Amino acid sequence: MDAGAERIRQEAQRDRDNRDNLLGPEIARRKRKKKGSSSSTSNSTVAEATEIQKSLSRTQALLGNELKRVSHVASSIDDDGKMLEETMNEHQIMNVSKAKKALTNLQLAQQREQRYLTASIVFFWLVIAYIFWARVVLNLPLIDTTIYSIRKLFQKLLL
Repeated sequence: MDAGAERIRQEAQRDRDNRDNLLGPEIARRKRKKKGSSSSTSNSTVAEATEIQKSLSRTQALLGNELKRVSHVASSIDDDGKMLEETMNEHQIMNVSKAKKALTNLQLAQQREQRYLTASIVFFWLVIAYIFWARVVLNLPLIDTTIYSIRKLFQKLLL
């Protein structure tokens, strides 16, 4: 609780200091006037008006400088935002082109593997057919006798 009260007191003191810096000698003169004489003359009124005018001029200059600074910061932020957006677009384009290239390479590799697999299966079935033909079909007695009979028939026809 003491830290909170201390912080509030420090903020109040800072506000008073800022007000004193902004308004300058005007506040000090008003404080002296309250403590000192209560008579007001036209000179003091003119002096007060002049001090208030100077204070307002300082305030206007300060606000003008802050406005220029904020405007400059805003334009810098806009420029940085545009630059970041351009960079992001470039990276997206690069990533898309790399992804397309990788996908194309992957599709080509898949097609090549599909051809290898098809060729392997065809070769496998051809080997099975050859083995079946060599071991089974040619060794059957019926086929052997049929082939022998067909040969004799052709020999008789040709002679």
